[in-house]
Formats: sequence, C-alpha cells, structure tokens
Amino acid sequence: MAAPCFVHMLDALFAACVIRELRRRGVENIVSIHDCWYVPRTPDAFILLQEAVRAAGEPWFSALECVFRRS
Repeated sequence: MAAPCFVHMLDALFAACVIRELRRRGVENIVSIHDCWYVPRTPDAFILLQEAVRAAGEPWFSALECVFRRS
C-alpha cells in the first residue's frame, strides 16, 4: 500500500504546483480534483491554465530530485 500512496503524494505535489502557478497569474476560485483543474470561465482561462501546467513542471521536477536521488 505504501507505493500507491507515495505516488499519489507526488501527484498531489504537482497539483499544488499548478494551483500555485494559477494563483500567481491572478486566477481565483480554483477547484482541483486529481489531475483536473476547474477555473472560472474567462476569455483567457484556458491559456492561463496551459501556462500554469507548463510552469509547474520545473518546481515539481526540482522537488522530485530528492526522491530519485534516494531511490
């Protein structure tokens, strides 16, 4: 049971990174369910979400460095 829970936590870390990036871009009222992010419908909502997902990769991979270094 440890492995699935561990992987779930790594996935949750990515979701948190995406939410942080959305907040930096001024998006509020974000709902996150697993790998899905609901944002208010605005003309640029999809673009902001794409940018946030791309930007979240760098801090997420940086955080994973310690995980892979110990494996």
